[in-house]
Parts: sequence; structure tokens; C-alpha cells
Amino acid sequence: TELGRTLRDPTTGDLFPNAIIPANRISPIARNTIRLADYPGQNVAGIRNNYTIAPSARNDLNQLATRIDQSFSDKDKIFGTFYWAKLDIASPRFTQITDALQDVTTQAYSANWTHIFAPMLLNDFKAGFNFVSQDVKNRSPQNITAADLGFPANQNQAQARGISAGIPSFAPSGYGSLGAAAGPPQLFKTRHFQIGDTLSWIKNSHTIRFGVDITRE
Repeated sequence: TELGRTLRDPTTGDLFPNAIIPANRISPIARNTIRLADYPGQNVAGIRNNYTIAPSARNDLNQLATRIDQSFSDKDKIFGTFYWAKLDIASPRFTQITDALQDVTTQAYSANWTHIFAPMLLNDFKAGFNFVSQDVKNRSPQNITAADLGFPANQNQAQARGISAGIPSFAPSGYGSLGAAAGPPQLFKTRHFQIGDTLSWIKNSHTIRFGVDITRE
């Protein structure tokens, strides 16, 4: 018995001799995962679901937005805008081996220039740039490969910036999950460029517009 309970072979229903599970019946992948990840021991009574903590999640958001307007003359007016935001998200460790930490940065710039050539002829020029970066940190032990855990060697294992993704997520039924839930490290960046010009011509009762708009992702 172990902690007052009988240990039985789940495949046959027979008792394990001397209440000891044979070493060859323990998955080497599970054993390596626990060893390499420094999986915590129990801190409450019981033979399963016997580890608990109560950490706090964190979402820190900083933002800055501004606009500048300038009138050079009755014929020329410009304005520009700038937006910046940084979001830090920390998801605490519960049953996963690691917590999750990601940084999200957003920047947006825009400019507009309006010029009046004549009372019936107006030009509007605009330009803009947006940038977003999402960086998910590798909080699990780095460079643990599939082969380190006992899986067959796989040369196609996911990597980001040369760092192996670490321990995958395990979810045994009825027990706490193992591994890195978010699958870090990840790095995602996007850049959006836009430029455009519109010429408006008022002729009698008609308004005719000519223009171009170019966008690059």
C-alpha cells in the first residue's frame, strides 16, 4: 500500500508486488519531463492534485497619444498624429510548469497635408506607418529538445531565434497539466506602410477626384 491505498496494475487489475510500481512501467518521457523541468513536489495532503499556489496575474498597459496641427497659411495646413502603447502580460504559474510572459508594443504614425491650389482645386496628401511587435518569452527551461525528453529525434522541432520550444504541453486526465501552455518562444512583428494623394476639382455642379493610394504590409 501507499498512503493507505492499494496499488494495482491498471492493465491487469492485479496488485503490484510490495506496492512498488516497476521502473519499466514508468514512462521515460514523463520521468525526463519532471526531472528537466524541476517539477514541484506536493505542498498539500493527498496522492494527486496535491500542489497549490495562489499567484496574481498582471496586465500593465502604458499608452501615449498626441496630435499636432499647424496652419502655415490659408492655403497650407498640416497635422500629424502619434500613438504608442506597450502591454506587458504575465499569466501566473498554476499547474503548468511555467508561467507565460509576453510583451506587446504598438506604434502608429500619420501625417496629412492639405494644399489649396485654387478655390476650386484642392489637394490632400497623407502618409502613415503602423508597427506591432508581440514577443512571447521562453519561460520554460530553454533548449530542451524532443530527443532530450525521450521522443524520437525530430529535426523539424519548432524553434524561434534558435531556441527550441522546450517542454510541450501534457494534459493527463484528472491531474494537473505539464509543459509550456503558450508554446514559447514566439516573435511576431508586422509593419504597415501607407501613402496616398487625392486631388479634388470642383467644376460647375460636379466634383472630380483623382488620386492614388499605396499600401505595403
